[in-house]
Amino acid sequence: MRKIWIVTLLVIFSAIMIAGCSSGKTSSTVTSSNSSSSSPAAVADGKTLLETRCTTCHTLAKVVNTTGTAAQWQQVVDQMVQRGAVLSPDEKTVLVQYLAANFK
Repeated sequence: MRKIWIVTLLVIFSAIMIAGCSSGKTSSTVTSSNSSSSSPAAVADGKTLLETRCTTCHTLAKVVNTTGTAAQWQQVVDQMVQRGAVLSPDEKTVLVQYLAANFK
């Protein structure tokens, strides 16, 4: 029963995220650092990534009002990157870890 609830919540959250990103809202594209090395020290912390990258398409409230496991957040972040969010592989890892630790 709980698994169905979590999957339903993830589907609803994804639909909201998709609707928010495709609402026609114009925003400047945030690009990641173009340095040839993406060392963990050069990667912004999860909270900063959430506040700067995720809010280019939707409000912060859409994220903070959602919960999920690390695997569920990974799916959401992967979907957002497919839709245009700009995150390096290291930034994706940091963001997913932050989301999973703070919004579970």
